[in-house]
Amino acid sequence: MHSSPAHKITLLLILLSIVISVKGQSAENQLNKTENWVDSVFKSLSITDRINQLLVLELDAATISHAEIPGALGGVLIRSAGPASHIQAYNYIQNRLLLPALVFDKIDESLGIALDSIPPLAGNMAIGAVAEPHLLYQAGQALASQARLLGISVLLMDSVHLEAADELHWRRKELMQGMVDGGLQASMPMVQYDSAGFLQSLSAPGLRLIAMSEQTLPKFHERLQKSVAVGQTDLEMVYAKCREILSIKYQAGLDINRRLKKEMILSELNSAKFNLLRQELAVASITVVKNDQQILPVFTLTNKKIASLCFGQKSNAAFEKSLDLYTQTDHYRIPYDAHYKEYAELWTLLTEYDLVVTALFEDDFLNSDQSNTGHFTLFMQWLRESGKSVNIYFGDPTFLRTLPFLLEAPTQIICYDNGDFNAFLAPQVIFGGREVNGSLPVDLSASLTTGFGISLPGLGRFAYTLPEAAGLNSAQLGIIDSIATAGIRSRAMPGCQILVAKDNQVVYQKSFGYHTYDSLREVRNDDLYDLASLTKVSGALPCLMKLYEEGKFDLDAPLGTYLKYYKRGNKKEITFREILAHQAGLVAWIPYWKSAIKKNGKYRRKTMDDKVSEKYPYEIAEGIYLHKDYKKKIYKQIKKSELGEKKYLYSGLMFFLFPDIIEAISGEKYMDYLYNNFYKPLGANTLTYHPVDNFALSRIVPTEYDSLFRHAQIHGRVHDEGAAMMAGVSSNAGLFANANDLAKLFQMYCNYGEYGGTRYLKEATVREFARCQYPENENRRGLGFDRPMPRPVVNGNTAVSVSQSSFGHTGFTGTFAWADPKYKLVYIFLTNRVYPTRENTRLYEQNIRTNIQQVIYDARE
Repeated sequence: MHSSPAHKITLLLILLSIVISVKGQSAENQLNKTENWVDSVFKSLSITDRINQLLVLELDAATISHAEIPGALGGVLIRSAGPASHIQAYNYIQNRLLLPALVFDKIDESLGIALDSIPPLAGNMAIGAVAEPHLLYQAGQALASQARLLGISVLLMDSVHLEAADELHWRRKELMQGMVDGGLQASMPMVQYDSAGFLQSLSAPGLRLIAMSEQTLPKFHERLQKSVAVGQTDLEMVYAKCREILSIKYQAGLDINRRLKKEMILSELNSAKFNLLRQELAVASITVVKNDQQILPVFTLTNKKIASLCFGQKSNAAFEKSLDLYTQTDHYRIPYDAHYKEYAELWTLLTEYDLVVTALFEDDFLNSDQSNTGHFTLFMQWLRESGKSVNIYFGDPTFLRTLPFLLEAPTQIICYDNGDFNAFLAPQVIFGGREVNGSLPVDLSASLTTGFGISLPGLGRFAYTLPEAAGLNSAQLGIIDSIATAGIRSRAMPGCQILVAKDNQVVYQKSFGYHTYDSLREVRNDDLYDLASLTKVSGALPCLMKLYEEGKFDLDAPLGTYLKYYKRGNKKEITFREILAHQAGLVAWIPYWKSAIKKNGKYRRKTMDDKVSEKYPYEIAEGIYLHKDYKKKIYKQIKKSELGEKKYLYSGLMFFLFPDIIEAISGEKYMDYLYNNFYKPLGANTLTYHPVDNFALSRIVPTEYDSLFRHAQIHGRVHDEGAAMMAGVSSNAGLFANANDLAKLFQMYCNYGEYGGTRYLKEATVREFARCQYPENENRRGLGFDRPMPRPVVNGNTAVSVSQSSFGHTGFTGTFAWADPKYKLVYIFLTNRVYPTRENTRLYEQNIRTNIQQVIYDARE
């Protein structure tokens, strides 16, 4: 909003930097067109109207309908509350003038159009910290684009921090060049004049425009008439300046009056391209000023206990959620002015952590009792001496001069804004989701001077950004919302999580609906779903891949090689390659639970009990405990099952055996091997068996009401009956996760074995397991992985646009995960379509999952 009072009189010095782009005609012809138009208009204007071309009238949009607007004006400076009122005022003014006026706006303490509800591209301090010229040039172009949408022709720039030091002058040049190339007349800061200087300024050398209020205009005209009468004003010089203004108007497209269309402009002003630039400028401004212990970026997540600490009256949700995206983090908060006892108790808790990420918000500190912050000072000294903290300061860094002890922290990051925007971005820098090269725009201490900053590389972990950052269209991806909402409305599912990653960046992550149809708990991004058969490619498979590339697991060895129990019998010759490709001739499935139930519905001996004991230690549903040796019965049934022709038939039988095989080869417990080699280093902490051991039941989405076997609502325990009878741990089913953590694993697959700066698997290994193994047998499968049909069809197992190098899997509960290395796309869809019954097949009938996948490919720009 413009801050000038109504009677404030200002002389605006305009820096003329006109760049004329001519397409299809010579510069001379263009010049002739300009001169012809200027001559024609000049002759039609009265003496007063010619002089009025050098005037800028300051008007308030709220009272515009009562304003006395002259017939001609050089320009207007509209004071308004927002873009809608600006547009209305613009159209009102231009319709009442003989000739459209230049419209001015100010850039004061932030880089953006001075209208509220249009967020600035960046604050002055942040712009002063950006070290990437191309971003500043783009910012200038973006400002020009926003201004032109609003009919603004001239921006008045007064950026204090861009003038602060010689090192920063190049930033002004980049911004100005971007604005001029974007079609704006960019000006220098305003020069102040008193009323006595008005008339002299008309005749002074150089082009000057006089800005005045509506109330001042009559007095000016009165003085002007007297000045002309006595020859005090040089009319020839005034006329020459009038012609210059008319030339500028022609170049600005003001030879005709154009009305602004509010709806279109408001939509464009908040478009993704501007939001993306805001994000890029914010990231580029983040400044690492201390990294003495080389903590940043945090590389190792395995067995690292991490806490966050927000100082102030309340925690910052954006900051904490962003940290949680990378790894499990325990969150604490404390007021700056807390008592010693509170700080001491907190310190005792934090000593148990390997890393403490602290967030200090300037606004919160200013709102605290600053006379009682001695304990805060002592606490920060404790943290500094511990050597395990990362301090992030959000706000004007000059404030840190009053708290010099904060600058002594061995690891220090500065963000230049207090809002949620930067609070969400900062953790991405800490964990290597983004690289930063920001530098200080001001001096903070003898060692932390203007231009200083430590470049921090990215590690290749996920960045969380807008679709346009990866070449996808936000509006097109919005169709996903409609498909998901329609599916919930038709009761194809109670709710779902959807994630899309492109180029190692999460560009779409949303949750829809509720845990159940009673609509009591909304699905959140951090809730856990039963992955069902996604377990096949998320559990044992990465372990087998690792053992394979280490030469410990032979894909073409017969089953009995690693399980002596299978050295005899009808399955002794089938190979692991055939098993993983569903080419071994195995039956599709066995209803194991039926063998545990008598005809009268009661459980057979040595199967289940209603009390926990040494013999019945595994709770598979509330009040139902599994016998400790029951999985032997399952193994026996698998061994005795029939073996058919070796052709493609999807079968999960052997996936019950893989955990034992992995333990036999590796010498480690299956879950330990899986977690330590994959889930923990990935930061995929929700990817787990037995979720109720570590997560609140309220965060776990329920599945089916089991009316046949467990006679209970399945919630927090695996839905699949066979996996349940393996004590919840098999590689057929049993895993739970949220979309974000599952996506980390699939991004590793999509990158052919690498994620976050760590190589988990060799590229050749992933390619071998992902390729089609038996194409001659009309079997599209890889090893464990599903693949698209050789000739994709609408309503097939994937969208028609996926590449033939893509792979993934689906799950009985409605889950879907897919990686496409060719297009660098990862797509995760989690739901519980089996609630309350598996008889609900609307998810498949409506092709919801593959329709969403096709939208993703259609969104590529």
